[in-house]
Parts: sequence; C-alpha cells; structure tokens
Amino acid sequence: MAENRGERPKRIQWWRTALPAALVILLFGWLLPQVVDYGDVWDAMLALAPWQILVLAALGIVWSLVEAGVMTTLIPGLGVVAGWRAFLGSMTVGSVIPAPWDVLTRFGMYRAFGVESEAAGAGVLVGGLMTLAVKIITPLLVLVYWVAVGTPGERVVLVTVLVVGAAVAGAAAIAGMLAFEGFARWLGRAIQATADRLLPVFGREPRRDLEDVTVGFRDQLVRTLANHWPGSLGFAVGAHVVRFVGLVVAFRSIGVGTDVVPTTLLAAVYAVSLLASMTPMVPAGLGAVEMVFIWALGSADQVVVDVDAVAAAVFIHRIFFWVLPVAVGVVPLVRWARGGLDLVEHPA
Repeated sequence: MAENRGERPKRIQWWRTALPAALVILLFGWLLPQVVDYGDVWDAMLALAPWQILVLAALGIVWSLVEAGVMTTLIPGLGVVAGWRAFLGSMTVGSVIPAPWDVLTRFGMYRAFGVESEAAGAGVLVGGLMTLAVKIITPLLVLVYWVAVGTPGERVVLVTVLVVGAAVAGAAAIAGMLAFEGFARWLGRAIQATADRLLPVFGREPRRDLEDVTVGFRDQLVRTLANHWPGSLGFAVGAHVVRFVGLVVAFRSIGVGTDVVPTTLLAAVYAVSLLASMTPMVPAGLGAVEMVFIWALGSADQVVVDVDAVAAAVFIHRIFFWVLPVAVGVVPLVRWARGGLDLVEHPA
C-alpha cells in the first residue's frame, strides 16, 4: 500500500505535464492549420526589419520588468533586479510545468533573496490577485461599454449583468475575508482540522498552531494591501499597456494598418483575449489567445483582414512577450536551482 501511495503523485504529475503538451500540439498541429497557412505566416514574420525586431525585443524586456513589479513592489527590501529574476525564473517553470509550480518557484526564489516567508507569501498572493483582477475587469469594462453604446442583444446584456454581478460578489467576499479576523480564525480551524486528519496518514505530525498562523498571514495580507496596493495595481495596469503597445507594433510592422484594423478594435480584442489567457492547463493561454484574435479579426464584419497576417502578428507578439522572457528566465532559474543566487538583506 505504501508503495502505491508513493507512485501515485508521479503518475498524476506525468499526466499534468503531458496533457498541456498534447493540447498545445492539438491546437498548433491540427486546429490552427485548418484556418491559417504556416508558410505565409512564416514569410510575414521573416519580413520584419532589424529595427522592428529591436523595438519588439525592448518592449518585451520592459514588459517583464513592469510585470515583475506587480509583486516586487509589495515586498519592502526586495530589489527590482531580484524581483525581475524571480519573475523570469517562475515564468520559465510555468511554461513547461503546470501550476502551482511556477508560484512555488517564485516563492522559493524570493526566500533565496532573503525575503521572510510571510512577506513572500503575502506578496505572491496579493500580486496574483492584482494580476487576476486586471485580467477580469478589463474585458468586463469592454463588455459593459458594448452594452452601453451598442445593440448587442438581450442575451449579451443578461450575460453582462450576471458576470458583473459575480465579479462584484467575489470582490465583496474577498474584502470581507480580509476585513474580519473572525473569518480568518474559522478558516484556520478548518485548516487545522483537515491537517489533523490527513497528515498522519502520510506519517507526518501536523502543526498545532495553524489557526494562529492563518490569522497572522491574514494580518500580513492586510498590511501588504494597505501599504502597497496602489503601486502593485499600477504595475499590473502598466504591464498590459506595454503588452498592448507591443501588439500594435506587431500588427503595424507586418503591414496591417489602422485602416484595416483600427487600434480601438485591436484593444477590444486584446481585452477579450485576457480571458483566454487564463485557459486552464495550457501555459499563458497558448493557442487559445491566438484563436481569439484569428476568430475575432478574421470574422469581423466591418473589416477584411488576412487571417495569415493576423496569425503572424499574434505569433510575433507571442515570441517577444512570452518566448523571449522564458528563454531569458533559464539563467536565473538554473542559478537558483544550483544555489548560486546572491542573497539580499530584507528588513525584519
């Protein structure tokens, strides 16, 4: 029995790694070739001028610095470069191994830089909430605007009301959990009871102070939000501004002008693609985001867009805003794995 329990996590981890790979192969190897010609896409990508490549590469690096700031600004004493290295390393892990290993990697790298565990955990959680909030609220604003100024139909209006209502309710629930210590104590007791039952099965003795730990972590979250949320939110919004600028540059660089795809339309599709970027199992919505752009712009009534050009622009954007940071992140990740990161002092 013990042997079977030891083998089970390996089987689960193998499938969790293989399934995303299979989905990516399905999307790029079968589904996308049904609508785009990879040869034409490749030719369009190769037509980029050297200065355009440099601009896109610079924007990709700037984006990674700003995106890293979402969490770095939440942790006093953590340097910009250290936070950037941790972000790149976790992004590299997330590109090949499903969540939550990317989050655990970032937490581990923060600890390697001398950040205390509570501060690191609070920074990761609050920063993640900021990133998630922007990804959800941005497409909601586009949807609400569409309902307010357009004629989307009764179904879209109903969906908008339901989704906005759910978002407001979720925000209220999170605010309530942070506002009331009693809820944190209840949650801590629930965690303690679960640990008391499960951990002995695996031969481990649970801690006896999980209620106090939960309350302490909740207090850390409240302090983190109270002191640093404006900066973190600003970085979260700024990161998407840089990404969108990169998207505009990618489209314009391959010859898709404003007369074909207006910037406002591109912004609306980008906002919707943020939801696709949260597609489970595939890293950064790989494949799903591309399909959103191809479907939205290739079937828009008011414009006639070459689907291959759309695919080329989106692939270019993916290269400089995902592949490039992932490749750069190999360096700090390997250094961390080998224990070679330089520690920084963190105030108590």
